[in-house]
Amino acid sequence: MKTLNFFKSSIKVIAFVSLTILQMNAFAQGQTDEPNIIVIYTDDWGYSDIENHNIKDDIITPKIKELAESGVLMTNGYVTSPQCAPSRAGFLTCKYQQRFNFDAIPSLPLRVEEKTIADYLKSFGYKTGMVGKWHLDVDPFSADWAHEFAPHAVYPQGGTEKVDMDLVSADLKEPYNPGNRGFDEYYWGTRNNYLVNFPPYENTVSGEEISVGGSRVDQKTNASLDFIERNANQDEPFFLYTAYYAPHSPLNPSNKYLNQIPASIESDVRRKGLALMLAVDTGVGQIIDKLKELDIYENTIVIFASDNGAPITQYIYDSNDIRVGRSYVDEDHPDFEEGMRLVWNGSDNAPLTGDKGMLSEGGIRVPMMISWPQKINGNQTFTRNVYTLDLVKTFLTAAGDVSALPELDGLDLLPFLTGEENSSVLAKRSIFWRFYTQTAIRKGRWKLLRVSDETEYLFDLNTDKEEKINLIEQYPQRAINLREELADWAATTSFPNLPTEPRTGAESMKYELYFGGQDIMVNVMSELAVQENSLKAYRDGDVLHVISDKTTTNITVLDSFGAVVLEITDGQTSANISGLPVGVYTVYVTEDNEVNYTKVLL
Repeated sequence: MKTLNFFKSSIKVIAFVSLTILQMNAFAQGQTDEPNIIVIYTDDWGYSDIENHNIKDDIITPKIKELAESGVLMTNGYVTSPQCAPSRAGFLTCKYQQRFNFDAIPSLPLRVEEKTIADYLKSFGYKTGMVGKWHLDVDPFSADWAHEFAPHAVYPQGGTEKVDMDLVSADLKEPYNPGNRGFDEYYWGTRNNYLVNFPPYENTVSGEEISVGGSRVDQKTNASLDFIERNANQDEPFFLYTAYYAPHSPLNPSNKYLNQIPASIESDVRRKGLALMLAVDTGVGQIIDKLKELDIYENTIVIFASDNGAPITQYIYDSNDIRVGRSYVDEDHPDFEEGMRLVWNGSDNAPLTGDKGMLSEGGIRVPMMISWPQKINGNQTFTRNVYTLDLVKTFLTAAGDVSALPELDGLDLLPFLTGEENSSVLAKRSIFWRFYTQTAIRKGRWKLLRVSDETEYLFDLNTDKEEKINLIEQYPQRAINLREELADWAATTSFPNLPTEPRTGAESMKYELYFGGQDIMVNVMSELAVQENSLKAYRDGDVLHVISDKTTTNITVLDSFGAVVLEITDGQTSANISGLPVGVYTVYVTEDNEVNYTKVLL
């Protein structure tokens, strides 16, 4: 009898010890098998500006390099838009933002009908937090929204409409703030002023306004570390969305970082941009160190990506806000003088063509990586085409049952990153874009880029990632197939037709600089966009000559001319139009065989 009691007691002791060990292991890894998730989303960070890409020798990002080496570097990683707000709207909903009528900043705010990934992760049992830039709330460009909810706040400005934010009540703004979009905790702000509900401030939906001194990058790093420390090793996993406002202008890095950038770098703008990126890199390193310190590193997914490419080309304005030129790098432009407004943030997209605001590679292909040591082997370079919605779909699938969620876009990449499935399937799927008058599709090695209905490009990005060789005449059928697929996708969105309206002024400027190769850019494409252009143009001094075989022609004038000469090729019609200023025009021949024109866009 004593032997039996001793045996039972031994079993109890062994069971207790085993259970204790299991509990300790569970505590060490956060009490759950679901991974913690951290997204680091930067602002206007160009493709070349991480050490891993080996493009620029002045960039200093050792911690980001280590993050990529701990997981997967994605060299063909795309965002859903070349602009901050729509890129974030797509990422934070795991949908093409065009599905819910979001195209550009004037589409703000993100409508309350759309659930965010924070909402989904909360339903999976996650503690959710955000730090930094939000940019999905009501802002001065939300005129469409204001016409519906605050018409008294709309006022005209420069041919468009804006919103007087002082006339929009707090109760109208609040539904669009992070606390009402799935985030339990938030530390919301871009520079030194924040709306927060982190401890010691009261955890409410409304939050409390605070001002914080010091580096705007370090502020967000410190808030992120605070959230991680308070929510690690709890009964529920956590999701942290850290959105650094860098290297976005203004260029005001802390001397702590600026002093680490060699003074030999000639461009002051580049040097300050490098300092801001170094500050973010330092923050990334501190976040990873904190995960390791808390023993949750192995089972934490960490994602790093930029919201869009760097803003390289912009108009230059003088001290009176008069446009005086346009440049790749404003401070080096011959028209630039001290005191003029700078836009470039010091980041770079080399060797890609284009920049922020364009659907060329420089606007949408960004630094991108994912790390999850417990599941994904490190030191991988993934060359298949992926986009941010794939990253979101991957961590949502790891976190819970995505079949219970509404229809989302993107693919779970985990089977491809672990080798369980052949990634060649990714070469067969298409990724789509729309932004103002631009649309694009990438499928495998091929990319079709359309600008309004004026210009169309076909690129083989496997051999020409710089987008220098337009192959549309060599492969007309491939262009037709991609165009049809692009049109079919558009039909599933809130913008069911491919754009035909004239380019915006910014689009004209950027495409003329990158693809025009001359002082003017005039393009008219045939319906199939594969035949020789029917419109030709050349400049002779202060005269713009336009030769067309069409009686109605759209032209984009990027400089002021003393006159525009339009010639119809049958030789019966020509006219001089004096003093045509910058703008977009429809030039046409009347029934009386006279030439007239209408200005379309200022």
